[in-house]
Amino acid sequence: MKGNICAAVDASSALGLKLAGVGDVMTWTKGDDAPRLRDWFRTMNRSGMGVMVLSSQAAEQLSAELLEKRASGRVTPVVVVLPGEEEDRRTREMMRRAVGLDHGTVKGGRS
Repeated sequence: MKGNICAAVDASSALGLKLAGVGDVMTWTKGDDAPRLRDWFRTMNRSGMGVMVLSSQAAEQLSAELLEKRASGRVTPVVVVLPGEEEDRRTREMMRRAVGLDHGTVKGGRS
């Protein structure tokens, strides 16, 4: 296994992670084979990886395994969940509201 980072993400994220040098990248999207994802997770979890990057869809599919990992008290691998399109849209919407862009004005400024 190359490096200390692994990932289970969609195809576009997989390409970026591979270009960044992440060696253990599994392309996985909602609707793909869930047992294959769980097997990958167990293998990576036991392999000594330091960081595991998951798409939000993969994290959702692995919710029971992630809860079990958390309950066990194990701190590695550190799991990083990349936001999906829906989460990204909600975040942008909240940021717009926070700075007043939802009404065409910026808080503390002029329209």
